Amino acid sequence: MQAETPHPFETMPLSDLLSIVLRRFKSLLWQHGFKLNDDDLAALAAQIVAGESNEMREELKALLITLVKASEAVLARWELTFAQSLKTRIDQIPAWESTSEFLEIANAKTNAEQRIANFSALLVAMGESQYAHYLHTVIAHDPADVDGIIARRVVDSV
Repeated sequence: MQAETPHPFETMPLSDLLSIVLRRFKSLLWQHGFKLNDDDLAALAAQIVAGESNEMREELKALLITLVKASEAVLARWELTFAQSLKTRIDQIPAWESTSEFLEIANAKTNAEQRIANFSALLVAMGESQYAHYLHTVIAHDPADVDGIIARRVVDSV
């Protein structure tokens, strides 16, 4: 029997992985004034891994904290915590009546979950250990999922 090939996120350097995380949200970062190209994001990820602090990193940290709180508030509209949201199928949320409402709620729920998971990974990598509980929740939910792999890699690195 052939051994399963690990996901590339399992073996790549952590700075490359965090660069990918940052690039996943490049548009959102642009909306908040972080007009960074892929090379800038790679350099920022390398600084995060190296533990280097600078003004841009501190501004990014503040933005990520704000975005995690905003994502928590999105989930709170349905009286869900992050952990509950990961376990709740979208059809279990009663606040929709039409297909468009269903799709809007599904998009908001998924975005909130992904933002909390990914931004918490970046925050923990930047030394904000109070967000580690989100990473442990992601790992417990699905360790083989991309977000689970990212969470585990960050937890293992700190």
